[in-house]
Amino acid sequence: MYYRASIFVSKLKYKLDWYKDTTLQIVDKNNTSKECSSCGYINKDLEISTRKWICPNCQANDRDINVAINIKNRTFKELGTNFTTWKDPL
Repeated sequence: MYYRASIFVSKLKYKLDWYKDTTLQIVDKNNTSKECSSCGYINKDLEISTRKWICPNCQANDRDINVAINIKNRTFKELGTNFTTWKDPL
């Protein structure tokens, strides 16, 4: 995990300790920017400097938005829920 991300996660865990019913779900970050959030295609040749890429199966991907969607989807999948049934615990 990148240094800044690990600091963020540790601070978030600290704050979440204030809320006893709240959990932090950490998902596998591998390929979150290389995987198309729409169809699942993995762009293995994607360089870190590439901000947008075109999925050969379906659409163009903005790397940051794609990562956010993939992390959200993986989190809901691991929790066994989806966005329509999820309720904010805070």
